[in-house]
Amino acid sequence: MSTRAKLGPKVLAELLPRWPRRNLVLALLTVGKDGYPNVCLLSPYQVVAKNNHTLFFAVYAGTKTEANLSHRGKATLVIFLPPAAYYVKGKAQPAAGGGIGLLSGNVTYRLEVTRSSRDYYRSARVLSSVTFDQSHVLHDYSRVYQGLVELVRGLTN
Repeated sequence: MSTRAKLGPKVLAELLPRWPRRNLVLALLTVGKDGYPNVCLLSPYQVVAKNNHTLFFAVYAGTKTEANLSHRGKATLVIFLPPAAYYVKGKAQPAAGGGIGLLSGNVTYRLEVTRSSRDYYRSARVLSSVTFDQSHVLHDYSRVYQGLVELVRGLTN
């Protein structure tokens, strides 16, 4: 039986299609064939929420992350939004549709959220988000983001 969970409002607000994107590093965790976790760092331009229970994200083709997703179909997205960390777990499936030309070199996945939680402790709050230098990649990331937004907006289900 599949359980459908919802993103919290703070996470949803960050991932819905809107411009400009907040500079964040998001960690996507998958499990390799050796049973160990694999971490893939994504930018906010590589993840878009369709609604509060469905995300779309793009990873580079030919990576360990792509192999893990295609073989196991499970992932956890970790987002640091002070004062807490948020974990979004779900089932990932390859996505097809609009925006494909803009997404060349990437494989797009649809993540159906099965669990979503907030990690917060009042005495040890998260103080900052992790950010990255986007000055050299913003053009390419913007193209990928536009492709994801076209894909999400083109879906009717």
